[in-house]
Amino acid sequence: THTHTRIMKLMSRSLTVVALHALLMCCSSDSTVEPTVVTTPVRCISGNLPSPTTCLDEQVFLQTSIAVADAPVVRSRRSSDTPCTPGDANGNLRFDLTDSQYVTDYVLSTALGSPPAVTPCQLTAMDANLDGAINPVDIGVLNRMYWHRLRLPVSAWVSLPGQTADHVLHVAEPVAWNRSSGDTDHGCLLELAVLLVDEDGDPCIGSQEFVFFDLEGTDPLLSEQLASSAAVAGAGRVAVADKAAAGLHGRVYQAAPAGTGWFTLSLQSSLLTPNLGISMIITTVDARGDSSTERFLFLRLQPPPPTMFPHAMDVELNNEHGTSWRLLTTAQGYSPLWTASPTLTTAQCLATKTTTPATTGATRTTTTTLATTETATTTTTAETTATTATTATAT
Repeated sequence: THTHTRIMKLMSRSLTVVALHALLMCCSSDSTVEPTVVTTPVRCISGNLPSPTTCLDEQVFLQTSIAVADAPVVRSRRSSDTPCTPGDANGNLRFDLTDSQYVTDYVLSTALGSPPAVTPCQLTAMDANLDGAINPVDIGVLNRMYWHRLRLPVSAWVSLPGQTADHVLHVAEPVAWNRSSGDTDHGCLLELAVLLVDEDGDPCIGSQEFVFFDLEGTDPLLSEQLASSAAVAGAGRVAVADKAAAGLHGRVYQAAPAGTGWFTLSLQSSLLTPNLGISMIITTVDARGDSSTERFLFLRLQPPPPTMFPHAMDVELNNEHGTSWRLLTTAQGYSPLWTASPTLTTAQCLATKTTTPATTGATRTTTTTLATTETATTTTTAETTATTATTATAT
């Protein structure tokens, strides 16, 4: 009898839900608020929940419910704003699950042979990891951004000695960037700067985010030139001095937080190598200083082979607090986000001082292209990264 009673209660609840669903569907035709089946991911944020916890290995549990969607909250866009922010796929000035859904719809439609008509600006916005392709990797990046695992760049500058600073990544009018050296070096440093924002589009504090710049080139002289270059005190440090790999001549530097979301690297440069490749690694830690592969993002281009640097790389990155990440690529190597060609060293630039700023020397090495789900799967499984204890996809 007891068992029979429980079964009847469960059936009653099920019928109630079905009836509610039918009622919502029936009444929605005269309402501007549509009934929606909401699937809400519930997961543990890495390292933030005390043990024991109900989450097992950060497994995602999907909790499905029937609900009426609230009227959408509209964020007004300023006249100077543009919807071309990488990652802000729907242009609402936030990084949320609607961006992930937007990219998912596009990727699925493209895979089925019916890609929707989009503008170049929309393609830029959907390419969350800046690799030149719209694929499931971007969806994963957006999900990690929403769940506070990652931060994304919205503005970046490259300044070469004696040359005008180039705004290589921007989403609206140029975002103000004050050089760490002020006017004392007369624009004669090699400087890299990036602005990171959180899921609300606000500048990061900088206490749980870390930025690394990978400098690489095909000229064997690059190794010697980097060795004779020095990071300005308080504006970056060498993270990897020797990649210990045939065909790779560069170094990895950790940028320094400069306030209001900016991270900068300033070098007293001896570089004169053409086609200097610049890539970026963004990492985060939780409140306890712990990290994971979900908190690691290697920003570089992924064109079809051959890549610009067709050599395997396997290095360990460490921040000043002892947290480490492993950066690992396959034998196909990678291509950088941007390329630049310094024409003066810092010493040569300071010797002139009256040199008229030349045209910019940094460029994006390719434009956004489309990729099917099949292509993306090959890419994401081929290249991997990991923390010291784990190896995982480098996205």
